[in-house]
Amino acid sequence: EGKTDRLIGAAAPDFDLVRLDGARVKLSAYAGKIVILDFWASWCAPCMQLMPQVDKVAKEFADQGVVLISVNLGERPEQIRTVMDRLKLSTTVLLEPDGQVAARYGATNIPLTVIVGRDGKIAALCTGYLKGEVLLEAALAQAGVKVAPEILAKAKLDQANRDAMR
Repeated sequence: EGKTDRLIGAAAPDFDLVRLDGARVKLSAYAGKIVILDFWASWCAPCMQLMPQVDKVAKEFADQGVVLISVNLGERPEQIRTVMDRLKLSTTVLLEPDGQVAARYGATNIPLTVIVGRDGKIAALCTGYLKGEVLLEAALAQAGVKVAPEILAKAKLDQANRDAMR
């Protein structure tokens, strides 16, 4: 936490990265949207569990302007395509070869999921993943996404369980 906690409310660092298909992508191009940035690598088991969940949640809230940008840390395109095929995901994947963007977001531990609000500021961050958690949905609520009250109640329990494990 520490460094990542200080990012909440700050302007999300812009970046210009190459997408898996070779096109360039800037975060600033998504102004006015709520962006889920998912930092991951294929060697990270919790990342592999989280990715289908993040994809599902992003699709569920797409009608509220939520978009998912998956940021892979330092792996070759062939490796990434294999993972995406295995997980049956068609998410936008950006290549982060040197870790500079991840460092600006405090992604020293992955998975790290960053919610960027419509205003371009970091609304919330989620680190790690435990199966069944709904912390991502609660994080989206921090950015103004309408989330069912029962999901938010479960998220409070999920957070309390995490806090108890520390």
